Amino acid sequence: MNKELVIREIRRGAETEACRLVIDSFNDFIAPDFSDEGVKEFLKYVNPNSMQERLADGHFTLVA
Repeated sequence: MNKELVIREIRRGAETEACRLVIDSFNDFIAPDFSDEGVKEFLKYVNPNSMQERLADGHFTLVA
């Protein structure tokens, strides 16, 4: 079985799924080492609405 890693720009409509994966990983492995303020700031950045706004402004997000 070929398990080639494919990296591409996120597709519109996949923001919620991508953010959920990032948030779950952050909560499990990184958030315990952050202050409450740091967690809040990170979560403001990683949410579907913020990602949609950044994409509309010409920013890009890569997924694998």
